Amino acid sequence: MAAPKVHERVAQRSEAVAREAGHRRWRRITLALAVPAVIASGFVILHSSLFNVRSVTVVGASETSRESVIVAAGLTDSPPLIDVNPVAVAGQIEALPWIASATVIRHWPHGVTIDLVERQPMIEANISRRRWELFDTSARALGFRSSRTSKLVRIARTATMPLPGTSASGTLAGEIAVARALPLSLVGEITIIGNDPRTGLTMTLAGHTLIVVGTATNLSQKMNALITLAANGVVLSAEKVVNLTVASSPVVTPAG
Repeated sequence: MAAPKVHERVAQRSEAVAREAGHRRWRRITLALAVPAVIASGFVILHSSLFNVRSVTVVGASETSRESVIVAAGLTDSPPLIDVNPVAVAGQIEALPWIASATVIRHWPHGVTIDLVERQPMIEANISRRRWELFDTSARALGFRSSRTSKLVRIARTATMPLPGTSASGTLAGEIAVARALPLSLVGEITIIGNDPRTGLTMTLAGHTLIVVGTATNLSQKMNALITLAANGVVLSAEKVVNLTVASSPVVTPAG
């Protein structure tokens, strides 16, 4: 049999190339159709009950109930785990009064761990005989107690109190600023911090000495002056009035 002519071989090769190009084009079309289908089916599966949140572990909550954390996190209805945004959920939890920070970790296929750091109370403000509100050093209101809490700095009775989770303002904020500036060596000696309409912010020390702070300015210098007086035995020795209004020139006078 005679060998195919040159033009026949060229035609056969062209047909083969065209067939291969057609196959490649079909594979591309198939892939282009398949990828969205796979993504869509994966989206549906991840949003099915197969991957709902079923287990929530809360670590570090002492003053905050587990239930309130789960509510704040938006996990009460067992949403799909794929929809749980750890950063957003942490922000929602940190809006709770006692929460300083929250870390949220997803565990596939069903779990969430919430690791909390709670705020530490330093100050308590007297509202009534059986009602106190706690504050941390940032002046954030934490919550209420029906009795005094030991080792906290006490602020005199205050009529208007901020809601838990919000910050103190006005005179109360000034009183908290004084409490925050107190030297650790004197925290246990302060019986009450208040505000006198005539002299401004005040502290009662060891039940005897009245310390006039004035305004909530230059508190560091005022406390340094107080430390110096205490170290020299001036403050606690008897009933006195210590005026720290001018930090560089404290004035000590007998009480009364």
